[in-house]
Amino acid sequence: MTHKNIITIQLIVAIFISFLIQPFAFCANTDAKFNQLAVFSSSPDSHWQMAKVIPNSQNQFLIIDQAHKLQLTQANGNPITLLDGKQHIQRLVKFSALALHPSFAYSEQHGAFTFYTAHTELAEDIKHRNRLPLKSDTTAPFDNVVTEWQLKSTDTGFVLEEESKRELIRIPSPNLEASINQVAFNPFIKNWQKHYGLLFVALPSITGLEQHPLYSGSVLRINPASFGLRAYTVPTDNPFTLNNDIHPEVAATGLGPVQTVHWLKENVNQFAVNNGKTTSLVKLGDDWRQVEHQDKQAVELANISNMLYFRNSALNNDMLPFVFVMKKSDSWKLAAMSLSAMTLPTEIMPIPNEIIKANGRPLLFKGSEGELLLLELKTKSLFTLSGFIAAKTIEHAAPDNATPVATNSNNLFIILIILGLIFLAGFMLLRKQDRFKDAKKLLNSHYARFDVDQDLNQLHLYKRHQEVASKSLSFNQVLRCEVSLNDTVIATVDEQTPFSNSAEKAVNNAFKEEKRHKMVDDKVRKVAMTLLNQDKKTDNLCLYLREGNQRLTKMRYEHVQSQVIDWLWHLSYVVAPESTEKRLITEKPVKPKPSVKKVVSTPVPTPASPVQHVQNDKPVNSESLPTSAQPRPQDQQINKSDDELIDSLNKLLELKNQGFLTEAEFENSKAKIVLQLTQTKK
Repeated sequence: MTHKNIITIQLIVAIFISFLIQPFAFCANTDAKFNQLAVFSSSPDSHWQMAKVIPNSQNQFLIIDQAHKLQLTQANGNPITLLDGKQHIQRLVKFSALALHPSFAYSEQHGAFTFYTAHTELAEDIKHRNRLPLKSDTTAPFDNVVTEWQLKSTDTGFVLEEESKRELIRIPSPNLEASINQVAFNPFIKNWQKHYGLLFVALPSITGLEQHPLYSGSVLRINPASFGLRAYTVPTDNPFTLNNDIHPEVAATGLGPVQTVHWLKENVNQFAVNNGKTTSLVKLGDDWRQVEHQDKQAVELANISNMLYFRNSALNNDMLPFVFVMKKSDSWKLAAMSLSAMTLPTEIMPIPNEIIKANGRPLLFKGSEGELLLLELKTKSLFTLSGFIAAKTIEHAAPDNATPVATNSNNLFIILIILGLIFLAGFMLLRKQDRFKDAKKLLNSHYARFDVDQDLNQLHLYKRHQEVASKSLSFNQVLRCEVSLNDTVIATVDEQTPFSNSAEKAVNNAFKEEKRHKMVDDKVRKVAMTLLNQDKKTDNLCLYLREGNQRLTKMRYEHVQSQVIDWLWHLSYVVAPESTEKRLITEKPVKPKPSVKKVVSTPVPTPASPVQHVQNDKPVNSESLPTSAQPRPQDQQINKSDDELIDSLNKLLELKNQGFLTEAEFENSKAKIVLQLTQTKK
């Protein structure tokens, strides 16, 4: 059954049932309420500043308090201090943001148990290699620093790996007003997609510097994976990489006092920015410092919590999937809206003052079982939303012979169950057919393989399932090549970064380490390559893609590894011939072949009886010599000599095929054997 047929059947059933349930009217759900799950134990002097829920845990949270301590807290237990900021960071002023890597809960993937912090510290070394450069007329006594940390999972919980601290980027700050407000990842990008694992940094504007590309309110986008001596890399498709006036890390600028960034599920190149008063849609590459960008779409939205993508039919918010807590007239309400359509917020339900005080600081999270959690930082209390009723009817005046309301409700409940089962069956069929839809879409949008044409000095790029090259590039057109393994760049070759034997070893080690991991159902293994040509355009190749136990590309993993390394060496000799060292070829050990004695035994002389011999000066072809079936008595001695000749030539041919004899040696030996047998017969 095709997608079109399934959708048509579902629409017909939905229209039919809509006529059945037309007499029923619905009102807002007033039976949902927040129930308290826990009150976390901590010191009375500990004031929580920020929190993140640990995925797939029983309501465990990472907390940073006012004393600059990172703690692991849970409902039934005392908090565990994982990190004391004052001890680990010199000149620390404050922490300002916290984020978990999207692969935090996947122990076998890159980014497992990894989290990131942003803090402000007193600047000391203005020439620090990770510090973004500024113009000489801008003074910055502070640094905003993004740091990567690693936790280690133990039987009793998590502990911090002391040596895991890794500084990513330093952003100079003229004052404390410009502290980083958010570090985060796009939660809608899957781990096999191109932009998975890119870190976003929200930097608010500074009064008096509204025209500065960095301090006018900007969002930065970097790849936090290290590469060589670089603590991070800049994605090649960042919008300002070719603009000398704007740092290449910047993804959008001129946004004003940015507080939070929220991503749209429908478009990876668009996000919503809240500045404390309004929420606006932003595209990658937007520069709102210019007059023509001031007509941006915005919705007034102040005094709100974080936004959470939480689509739930019980909340009647299928079209308004982003939920948040909003303060209105000193009271808090649960609300929802659509970011893609920028609709006005819709109030779902009020929240009692005993749950959130007027000066409260609520945060919303999704629990391990998909439930909606509310964490109140002021009171350190955790609540969950419960008590949903699917629908509630409004009673109308009815004639005496009318069916009671309770009976109608039961019929409606049965109809809704049937409708739900039909749509569930359709969804399961669609899901079965679309299991690899996203992966195949990626493959169809990228080149699938390449080959190097030494005669034409060209690189041929092929689309999936095509034997004719879709595009050809001369070697001189390629300025840069990046190779990534699971979206982590493992090799870069350009004029400034030639390939080397140590780089080849690092690439081989990366491939080898990845090969050690078992390909479980959700595991994805991807090898990609990005080419930058002279026109500043990129060509993307997905050379290897495997999801679970199914390989979606033609070439094998080892073949891709070998071909990529050969190409990197070749490109390095083209773009950086003088600085590229000589490649050291390590030959694989060859199994020794069985030794064959080269000495050819002298043929046994024929008997003295007279034998008629026919002289033939043409070369003897051992493969074309016939063998007699049953020789006649008068031909036995002739056949015996012929057999000896054939046997000797066969042995000689075998030595040649095994590489023990050259062509000249083979011809000389063959002539000697023929001559010797001829003389013997005479």
